[in-house]
Amino acid sequence: MDTSNKAAAAARGTLWSIGLRLLSFVCTQITLRTVDPVALGKANIDLELAFGFILFLSREGFRLTLAKEWNTQLAQGTRIVHFVVAILVSLWLLLWKNGKEDNGSNYDYRLASILYCLAAVLEGWAEPLVLRALFQVELHHKIASEGMATIAKTFVTVLALSLLPSNFAITAFGVAQIGYAVVYNLVLRYRIPHLVAGKDAISKSNERRLSFQVLLFTIQGIFKHILTEGDRILLVLLLQDNAYDKGLYALASAYGGMAARLLFQPLEENARLLWIKLSSKVENHRVQSKEKSELQESYSLLVKFVLYIGLFFAAFGTNYTDVLLRLIMSSSNQDRAVAAAPVLSAFCVYTLTMALNGTTEALLYAISTSPRDLSVLTLVHFIAGVLSYSLLAPWWVQLYGTVGLVAANTVCMILRSVYAMFVSTRYFQTASVTSVSPHPIVLLAFFTTFVATRWSRQHFFFQHGEKEINWWVGAMKHVSVGIACLVGTVSVIVLLERNYIRALRSMIRRPTKQD
Repeated sequence: MDTSNKAAAAARGTLWSIGLRLLSFVCTQITLRTVDPVALGKANIDLELAFGFILFLSREGFRLTLAKEWNTQLAQGTRIVHFVVAILVSLWLLLWKNGKEDNGSNYDYRLASILYCLAAVLEGWAEPLVLRALFQVELHHKIASEGMATIAKTFVTVLALSLLPSNFAITAFGVAQIGYAVVYNLVLRYRIPHLVAGKDAISKSNERRLSFQVLLFTIQGIFKHILTEGDRILLVLLLQDNAYDKGLYALASAYGGMAARLLFQPLEENARLLWIKLSSKVENHRVQSKEKSELQESYSLLVKFVLYIGLFFAAFGTNYTDVLLRLIMSSSNQDRAVAAAPVLSAFCVYTLTMALNGTTEALLYAISTSPRDLSVLTLVHFIAGVLSYSLLAPWWVQLYGTVGLVAANTVCMILRSVYAMFVSTRYFQTASVTSVSPHPIVLLAFFTTFVATRWSRQHFFFQHGEKEINWWVGAMKHVSVGIACLVGTVSVIVLLERNYIRALRSMIRRPTKQD
């Protein structure tokens, strides 16, 4: 598959991934409307944090390395790594929680911990198949498996919550995670049983080189993961005995992180895969014109695209969280909706910086090959983490609560994005900031939208009282202002960004041809 077709395949993979994340979001709402905040806090904050750490630590280095250069033996080794890491994390969870509470009151949590770690092992068993699919840019196999597993997880969650006793709510989430891993494995093995077979003709020195590269990417990835999950880590440390507040944060995070799950995560994953392929051509064959030009073009198109999405969330989303939560949450959970609205508004602003950071750092991982590059990147992540989570977060949490925690996350993303943009400017030898920045008049339109919807929120939505009929009148007026601003902003974008829209559509529509 040539480089232009790889760009098209990655773009289509992103669209498939977005559809999958939308399905996942819809399925999540089925459980969020009814589950107890205490159980939600322990499952979505404590156990999901441990589960994500197992998966990230066990596969991040392998995915970054083997996307460039395939080795079957190294891919098979991911199964052992998943097993060992899962055992260690499981023991830590059990010992840490046992030291805090007596055995009888925490049996549900300990059982769920074991189930989550077992699910990580089962999911890791299919990782060699995923690695090969990523190497061949056959993304639809992975996405189809995740989609089927997500549906199964939702069904199992609802069934387990209804069948198990109420004091085993956290265990229900663990059972659902097992269901996800089983279906994920089965579908992957049905769709791509032929991708991992035989042995590669590779020298011992080359295998050692790849193994060392996996280790470097894994060590650096630990810092990235700590920064990415810094909010959950602080919640676990600062609110150890306050599962209800963690549950409220998990509720706001579930909706606030919607953009990340639906759009930015699949965009980042597929952009990184595409840029690894393109940058490897530049490095190996010294094709400095066509390959590097195509790499820069795709970088500018995708970074600008995620910036536009982030601006929509920051300009529109911040002033409509109250309406959204009141509509989505059940009547018995309106107090939770009111408490979570300010945090969700902060997440909308955070989304803008997260959009920029995820995509710009995807290029960094694609072009960083030497230990020195990864060491510098690790140092930057360490400095950003210390400033944001050790200095700012504890202070701001005391002043502003969980909104302060989101603000600290935002500062961390800004610092990391500045460094990523600096590196991309040096790599392309052009001002990457100007190439990805929206038109100035478009930025003015977004700012005007924010001011108008802010005014509408105060004068229409909050001025009509709490009675149901008055609330609906105010909400309709507020939403009407938002729709008018949306039409105006989109019109300005279409008029002033015609060349950009044409180039983005061209990249997506390129036909895919196999070598």
